[in-house]
Amino acid sequence: MFWGKIKKGIADHGALIYFVYVLKRLLPQVTTKASIQFVYLYAVPVECENKIKLPHLMKKNYKVVLLHQDDAMLRSFPVSPQTLAYRFRQKAVCLVVQKNGEPIGFFWLIRGFYREDIIFVDIQLGPESAWDFDLWIREEHRLSPAFSMLWETALDYLGKQGVRWIYSRISTTNNLSVQVHSRLGGRILGKMLFIRLGAREVCWDMGKRTMSTHTSSRRKIMQL
Repeated sequence: MFWGKIKKGIADHGALIYFVYVLKRLLPQVTTKASIQFVYLYAVPVECENKIKLPHLMKKNYKVVLLHQDDAMLRSFPVSPQTLAYRFRQKAVCLVVQKNGEPIGFFWLIRGFYREDIIFVDIQLGPESAWDFDLWIREEHRLSPAFSMLWETALDYLGKQGVRWIYSRISTTNNLSVQVHSRLGGRILGKMLFIRLGAREVCWDMGKRTMSTHTSSRRKIMQL
């Protein structure tokens, strides 16, 4: 059973990605001062042949709304008040999908500048770029149109603002997210490994074959 699970993990993701995944799961049990992230940098075109357009009947009883910081609906989601405040201070936008008025999922978008809260990276976005992060759907609704409705709304919302590309950081083991971004015409721009020890973080850019060191006060700058 144990070895079978390891073999499946390696077959699904490759030896390196699976090893990092296991290490990421084990580290919090040993220390809170170290972490590891293995991610893809993805770019999705706002306009593409496979752009999501759900039939009207599939949208029945569903609605996507734009929430503001003081909206009570936000308290029903698994995000801390501190994280919410941090995101809104950066002028992030929160799209929420509802079914019969009940909030069942959210999707965050930002333009201009984004300071990552997981890795020591500051992302500077150009006038035709946006960043997406933290798309979440309640478990019992994950087979519903909610996921597609959030993406459809996000693409329309950003397209009207002149955005041409949406960028995001995706865990290398998140096959579902990788498949969705690829199906939308997305492409991988890079693969990066981040290892944090205390206030110091090492980034290995596997595409460029470069390594750099950053801290919480001297962060990596990424321009998109």
